Amino acid sequence: MAGTSTTIASRRAGADLLGIYLNDHLAGATAGTQLARRVAKSHQNGPDGSVLAQFAKDVADDRASLVRIMSTLGIAIRTYKVYALISRAERQAELLEEIRRHAADRVIRCRAA
Repeated sequence: MAGTSTTIASRRAGADLLGIYLNDHLAGATAGTQLARRVAKSHQNGPDGSVLAQFAKDVADDRASLVRIMSTLGIAIRTYKVYALISRAERQAELLEEIRRHAADRVIRCRAA
């Protein structure tokens, strides 16, 4: 009897760990999908526009496959993980853009002086 409860506990722990892993992977896949779409959109009229559009579609398709796998396995999607990562990444991108603008302004002022 003790062996049975240990086996059940081990399986439950394994399923919990798999759920954590797949939800972390989904968060990254969601951020990657959004990034690929933004890059494709910003280069849609350039020479690599069609290649980037196809890449963005492929990344989105891979994310959709992951969602289907998680559903088939009965693993709940933890949306808070997905959106927390995206929110953090977007804020970092905004900060980087502010730094670039500030640096460019300083270069322009130095040249004007």
